[in-house]
Amino acid sequence: MTFTPDAQQSYEDTLNIVNNSSNQPLLQVTLQGTGEYDEIPAPVVYSPVIENGNATISWDPVTYTVHGIPLVIDFYVINYNETPDTDPNNFYHLAITPDTSYVHTGVAWFADQMFYQVIAIRDYEGQYTSRIISKNPEMIKITWGEYKRLIGIE
Repeated sequence: MTFTPDAQQSYEDTLNIVNNSSNQPLLQVTLQGTGEYDEIPAPVVYSPVIENGNATISWDPVTYTVHGIPLVIDFYVINYNETPDTDPNNFYHLAITPDTSYVHTGVAWFADQMFYQVIAIRDYEGQYTSRIISKNPEMIKITWGEYKRLIGIE
């Protein structure tokens, strides 16, 4: 039996086991559990390497949740900002990649400074992938907060 809650709350239900026993053909087992959100940690991002005007951003792969449960990341979202804003929703969406590095082409030719944010995404039920593929955020300047609302991640 696997317990995979989709909300942070308490759960209770009954498992009915039907069998061919003459003395107890229906065995009822009470199930209880508490759902807890197991966050995906932020990747460790290294200082960009600047070469020929390009910034190569790289990070360590995320392989465990904050509670130490192994996971496989489906893709990483790369966002940027020219100021060290601490609100992740104010960063601008740059790209999506399954890799652990990305080249921000020509950025050093036009910006004095750039701050990057990398977010690891595990698409447990395939709910984001089709929406992300159908949108083309690289054609417009959009914040990560706006992009999350656009594809329904929030």
